[in-house]
Amino acid sequence: MFAFSDDANQPRRRPPVPSALRDLARPVVAAAARTLPVTQSLSSILPRGALRRGSVSVVSGSQGSGAISLALALAAEASAQGHWCGVVGISDPGATAMSEVGMDLRRVLFTPEPSKRWLEVTAELLDGVELLIVRVQAAVAFSAARRLSARARERRAALIIVTEHRQYWPLPADLGLSIRSSTWMGIGRGDGHLRSRRLELEVAARGEHLRLVSVWVPSQDGAILVAHGHGHGDA
Repeated sequence: MFAFSDDANQPRRRPPVPSALRDLARPVVAAAARTLPVTQSLSSILPRGALRRGSVSVVSGSQGSGAISLALALAAEASAQGHWCGVVGISDPGATAMSEVGMDLRRVLFTPEPSKRWLEVTAELLDGVELLIVRVQAAVAFSAARRLSARARERRAALIIVTEHRQYWPLPADLGLSIRSSTWMGIGRGDGHLRSRRLELEVAARGEHLRLVSVWVPSQDGAILVAHGHGHGDA
């Protein structure tokens, strides 16, 4: 059966395309285009081994615990592969340390002191970068968090929030990395140098069980390494 009239004098009308067929006909987006790469050593603790575009991750830990270093390590591979990244609210990111974890500083935009305009600055940067790290030092209003999450999804950018307290970000995160403890190695009894730092993390991803993971940031040779990880019951 044909969907057109047999009368040649009648205009032929194309039947509507079923919605299910329209969905099947849409271009397929490669998995690589939906994610941003992370260093191989950290890929094992992330869903699908990468940061999903449009997602929000929260890295939380007390001041000096290594939360900033961990967030920068997550962005290192993306910048090294040519993706534009941004860093907001970190006054002294440490260019040397960032280079050591593999970041390409030529691909990073810094706004160290956005003051009270941090929300506007963050929203504007999401228009131009593919991965954005934002340090927040106080509770974020629900409306502001919702606005930034929506902007990240719209622009297909990965947003990483760094904060001392997880509850400062009022929305559920696609990925949560909470630092439970941070231990430096290399100091003897009044001598020696800080050589490596071991972080004990809680990794919470949507649809997955809570996991406990140990990460060296950095290890003795300066690299980022995952020590081990295991599940945590039915949490």
